[in-house]
Amino acid sequence: MKEAAELLSGAPARLGPAQLAERWDSLPDPVRRYLRLAIPDPAAAPETGTCHLTHGGTFRTSLSARWLPVDADEFHTVSEPGFVWQARFHPMPLVNLKVTDMLFHGHGTGRVHAAGRVPVSRMSGPEVDQSASARWLMEAVWFPYAFVGPHVHWEPIDNTAARVSLTSIPDVSVEMHFDAGSGLPRTVESDRYMAKAKRPFRGACSEFRSHSGFLIPTRMKGSWLLPEGEFSCIDFELHTIEYNPVI
Repeated sequence: MKEAAELLSGAPARLGPAQLAERWDSLPDPVRRYLRLAIPDPAAAPETGTCHLTHGGTFRTSLSARWLPVDADEFHTVSEPGFVWQARFHPMPLVNLKVTDMLFHGHGTGRVHAAGRVPVSRMSGPEVDQSASARWLMEAVWFPYAFVGPHVHWEPIDNTAARVSLTSIPDVSVEMHFDAGSGLPRTVESDRYMAKAKRPFRGACSEFRSHSGFLIPTRMKGSWLLPEGEFSCIDFELHTIEYNPVI
């Protein structure tokens, strides 16, 4: 996992109770309600600099494509946006694909290899940068201290929604919609690039469970909201999660 080691190298800054307390009064009301649930005892939840999770589930590339099983490792930095996602697919017998998506210092890349070694495709450029940055912000529900980090800015929308954006990337923002009853995130939505056009993308969060002092979703379903209708493309189930891993 060379890319993951590079991402996590050095000593990424950790976020914890001090940053939560510092930002608390400026957070929109539904965000404060959510963080009380997500971090019920800040003293018991680890200050977080990095995160490693594994997930399974299914994925597809178009409405006409079949759903493919996927298993993946994903590494995140928490204070500064960054991740490495390494996923394995088996689209047909004897055919193995390895997909690596990354975000390093604001730049996104995507690579596909067959049999783990043979290059199939590579993606980069401003559109990939924007989409990867939005993905990190949407997935921050897995490491909630990121929401009080130095690179995020909050704006209220109403009693059950707020918008969070990246201060360093003007066109990256996520609307978080919270359940009126539980106060937990129901959906996270962002405009991201699908090929060369920006489209709304929605992640639906469910099956919240406690892990290492955090209450996080263990199921995430993702859909593109297209003019012709909703295109559901991911259904991921969290398997394991570790904060501040040593690799």
